[in-house]
Amino acid sequence: MTVDQLRCVRAVASAGSFTRAAASLLVSQPALSMQIRSLERELGERLFHRGGGAIVPTASGRAVLGHAQAILAEVEKLKAGMKARRGLEEGELNLAAGDAVLRHLLLPSLSRFAKKHPGVRLRVWNKTSSETCALIQEGRVDLGVVTLPAKARGLEIKVWRAFRQVAVSASARSGAPPRAMALTDLCAQNLLLLERGTRGREALEASFFQRGLAPTSVMDLGSVDAQIDLARIGVGVAVVPDFSVRGAAGLACRPIGGLPAAHLALATRKGPVSRLAEAFRAALLEGGATR
Repeated sequence: MTVDQLRCVRAVASAGSFTRAAASLLVSQPALSMQIRSLERELGERLFHRGGGAIVPTASGRAVLGHAQAILAEVEKLKAGMKARRGLEEGELNLAAGDAVLRHLLLPSLSRFAKKHPGVRLRVWNKTSSETCALIQEGRVDLGVVTLPAKARGLEIKVWRAFRQVAVSASARSGAPPRAMALTDLCAQNLLLLERGTRGREALEASFFQRGLAPTSVMDLGSVDAQIDLARIGVGVAVVPDFSVRGAAGLACRPIGGLPAAHLALATRKGPVSRLAEAFRAALLEGGATR
């Protein structure tokens, strides 16, 4: 007994004709008839009433048809599963996120994904949230991590995790626990900030503006690492995401009073996404890869 024979049984029972069944299977009618006769000889039973009008299953044929449908459903399920698996074993996945998110949140997930899917080519773009949204809209990136609000149309946004910005400076020698820093006190510092256009900078400046405040001194920097390094040697006070300084030595990290929590989100284009992008997004939303 073969899968092809079972397909022939199903096709004849559905079409009520050997000729139509053969056409549906893209085989010749003699070839299909031979498959049916071979199966009947093996089982020792006639499976179809021949002659007269439509070809209909015998009682034995109906029993075989029930088993055939169940077996073929499992075969098709197996094939679909293997096809889906192949879809995660090759291809290309394009991701975009900011510097701190890439270094401090995504690296463990990227490492695991690369080991699990060695045939997949990973391309990672180090971009701001605005740039990431634009790349997704253009179809050049499959999945991006952005800081909300996402200023772009046509994107599907799934909130991923919350974070806060903290004020980071060189550790005090006294070892006293650092206190929260008010926005008014922050304005008096030499601030080490990411360049304009980043969501964190926009949120901080919006909070200053709402209170009629203006910083006295600002250094614009291109990366969170540069901010932290300069803060560590006492150049000024860096304002960075809390996840970028957890466990860092030689630093005092203070919450900033009056500055609300922010949220990271996973962004894709609206509509179907690639299996690879969906798999990576699902892993991040589950949270296990980043905690």
